Amino acid sequence: MSLFVVNKNTKIVLKNFNVAHKLERIAKTIFSYYGTIGLQKLQ
Repeated sequence: MSLFVVNKNTKIVLKNFNVAHKLERIAKTIFSYYGTIGLQKLQ
């Protein structure tokens, strides 16, 4: 029983980690995109 609970919690943690990783990648893409626009406007 306890093994099942641990397994379930591990899946939830891994799922949240994957979501956080995707959000981080999206944020980096957005920042690099707007950063490039900002540099073009400065020049």
